[in-house]
Amino acid sequence: MNFINKNIVIILSLVLSYAIIHSTAEYLPDVIESLSGVHVEEGFFSKYRFPVAILALLLFPIISRLKRKLDLYRGDT
Repeated sequence: MNFINKNIVIILSLVLSYAIIHSTAEYLPDVIESLSGVHVEEGFFSKYRFPVAILALLLFPIISRLKRKLDLYRGDT
């Protein structure tokens, strides 16, 4: 249980990023192509795990801040 408490932010960011990528994988190539003009192959986001890792790293500080704020409200140190 102590392992999960210490690494809950990492676990949550990975799960959330995988859910976001998995649910929007079919729309993301069109969005990227319309925004940047770069063509991304159709199954890129569902085939490779690299986008999941990048999104998890981007979500990590946000979830970490939220966890710290929630711990302060609960009174944990």
